[in-house]
Amino acid sequence: MAAKVLSFLLLVAVASQGYAQTINEVALDDQHVSFISHPLYARVITIPKSPFDTLLACYITFPSGVMYEAYPNSNIPFEDIMYASATPPFNTCAVGFRGVPASRSGSYELRSLVQHDADTLTLARQTFHLTITESEVGMP
Repeated sequence: MAAKVLSFLLLVAVASQGYAQTINEVALDDQHVSFISHPLYARVITIPKSPFDTLLACYITFPSGVMYEAYPNSNIPFEDIMYASATPPFNTCAVGFRGVPASRSGSYELRSLVQHDADTLTLARQTFHLTITESEVGMP
């Protein structure tokens, strides 16, 4: 229920800014991701988009239910979780995890708002179930 309310609020915010005549909402299949955390390597979760489309907004919802803006302004308050930026037009809704503790395992949801042309937007959401294992290999 909370996810539907957040989607609705995001749609209202976008519509009030005059962006869209048509907004399509897409729910992508859940992804199960297991990885070994290390301070030198990052694991990225992402909702891909075409390079011909424009990313307008990207949000991440943590397992606690708290949502943060990742793009255009990264408001994620954790140093080990960050927006994975790229050069436009190749930027996508992507969040990287580097050196995170195993206690950060859980279900994260990404929401991506993409503009296809002057009057068509897509709001995509995808849940990532992360299982994080801490590396036993130290830094050199």
